[in-house]
Amino acid sequence: AKQLKTSLTPDNILKIKKGISIVLMIFGIALISQGWFPKEKEKLKDALERIDK
Repeated sequence: AKQLKTSLTPDNILKIKKGISIVLMIFGIALISQGWFPKEKEKLKDALERIDK
C-alpha cells in the first residue's frame, strides 16, 4: 500500500483519469456508431467471416 501511495501523486492521478476518459470515449463512440449503422456492422461481420475461411 505504501508503494502505491508514493506513486499516486496528484499529477499521476490526473494522467490516469485522462487515460480512462479517453478509453471510455473510444468505446462510447464505437457503441454509438454500431447503433447508428447496424447494417455496416453486419457487412463487417460477414467480411471477417469470409477472411477466416
